[in-house]
Formats: sequence, C-alpha cells, structure tokens
Amino acid sequence: MRERGELPKARSILIMDNLHAQTTDEFKEYLAKHCNTLAWYGPSECTDEVQPVDAGAGRFLKVEVGRQMDIWLEQSDNPERWETASLTASDRRVLITQWMGVAMARLNSQQAYRYRLFEKCGMAMTVDGSGDDRITLEGLDKPYVYLR
Repeated sequence: MRERGELPKARSILIMDNLHAQTTDEFKEYLAKHCNTLAWYGPSECTDEVQPVDAGAGRFLKVEVGRQMDIWLEQSDNPERWETASLTASDRRVLITQWMGVAMARLNSQQAYRYRLFEKCGMAMTVDGSGDDRITLEGLDKPYVYLR
C-alpha cells in the first residue's frame, strides 16, 4: 500500500467526457504530475452511450435520493415543513446532501453492479478480448464484437 501523498507506481487512465475544464493543459498536467494519470477523452456527444454514470449510476442515485426524500416526508410534520418556509435553503441543502450520502453508500455497496456499468460501456475491456460479449452499448440489439 502506498503512503499518503505518494504517487501510484502504475500509471492509470482517466476516461472523461469533453467538458472544457477537463480538457485544459493545466488539468492534464496536474493529472500527470500529481496523479500519474493519463487523461483520455471519449468521443463527443455520446456520453450517454459510453459513460458508466449515464449507463445506470446516475439513474440509480436519482431514484435512491427520491426514496430517501419519501422516507423523510413520511415522518410526522416533515411534509408541512417542506411545503412552508420553516425549512431554510441551508436546511434543504443539508437534507439533500444527507440523502445523497445515503444513496452513494448504497451504490458503493453494490460492487458487482458498479463493475457491470463499466463492462456494458466497454470501460472494462481486456487486452485479450475476453469479456467483450459483456459490452452492450445503448442502441445495439446485440453485443458488439471488437477486432483484435
């Protein structure tokens, strides 16, 4: 295990969309120097097809945050507090942050599901091609076969 502040020995790749803040030279240099990480950008205008967050994690979090809100609203006077001005904007931010924390903990506890999101987008491809049949991009009616 590496010490705090020590760079990982193996270089990693961070796969991102083309958000401007992530494409600047300053950001790429920071990743290389401080994280031993290479920035790789997916094709433009298709994050919904190739990003794990768009393949299910985002929806999972939205549903779970909504579920947490429902649980909170079922408690005594909370519906009235939500509908009136008795909850400040700060109170609402704290609640939503707590709900998001619960949702993230639930997502993080489901390792197989998270890994599957990377598989289905092709982000867990192996060099030898094993597992390519698990890549199921949105819009395709069958797994995509990659050339080796």
